[in-house]
Amino acid sequence: MLFVATMSAAAQSGVENGAVMVDSIEVASPAATTDALSGGDMEPVMPNGAISSVASTSRYVPATLAYPINPLATTLPPLGFTPGVANIASWGSGGVYADGGRAHLQGLMGIETGSVNFMQQMGPVTVTLFGSTTKYGYFRGLSTTYGFGGALTYRFSDNLSMTVFGSYNSAAGITQPAMMGYVSTPVFGGYLDWRFHPHWGVKAGAQSYRSIAYGRWETQPMVIPYYRTSSGAEIGIDVGGIIYQVIRSAASGNGSSNWGNPGNPTIDPRPTGVFIRPRD
Repeated sequence: MLFVATMSAAAQSGVENGAVMVDSIEVASPAATTDALSGGDMEPVMPNGAISSVASTSRYVPATLAYPINPLATTLPPLGFTPGVANIASWGSGGVYADGGRAHLQGLMGIETGSVNFMQQMGPVTVTLFGSTTKYGYFRGLSTTYGFGGALTYRFSDNLSMTVFGSYNSAAGITQPAMMGYVSTPVFGGYLDWRFHPHWGVKAGAQSYRSIAYGRWETQPMVIPYYRTSSGAEIGIDVGGIIYQVIRSAASGNGSSNWGNPGNPTIDPRPTGVFIRPRD
């Protein structure tokens, strides 16, 4: 293949001033290029502005580009999506979208989740609903759970809002203590969101969840300080569980309190000696 440049009379006159203007560039086959050169009336413009005759030229020299060009750079549209999120339908005040994610816990298990979400804003009220599926894969085991839930937010002002939420998830059947903290459980609660700075805020409230370890409902506070980026994303951490455990440990003292976690059981020393099973 050969890149053939077509120059107009005005472009050729501009060579004298050190500028080269090319009207068009097309790709020609070697045979077509040889026929074009056989006319003897084409004189290529050299980089230094000199004119060199090609009347005696019998072979062409392939064109070389000064910089590599990615052909996809001018044909691909902008990537207008968020990784892990796919828009299904949208309108002025809401939409329906799907999202998914995957987490690999080395030596423990893998988690894959996907959900379909609905969001609608009606003045100061925002309603969110979702349905989800989560798959847990571990050594010689595979569990799948299904869940649904939603949230209702009322915005008092640009800096203060209130949210109530709730969700339900089917039982996963996982009993390993190391995995229980990663399994979704039924939960409901609410919190106040106070943004006291354009980039800083705090969410405070309470939530109740069903403990897989103890098989009962437990309630703990929610305290989430967060940082809001210029794009609207929030980066925060819930320290309510830490505060709850500190208060509970201080209230229980040495673990003699009846409420909360009773603590580790007392195990008697192992017996010593050799035991021989009696004959039947």
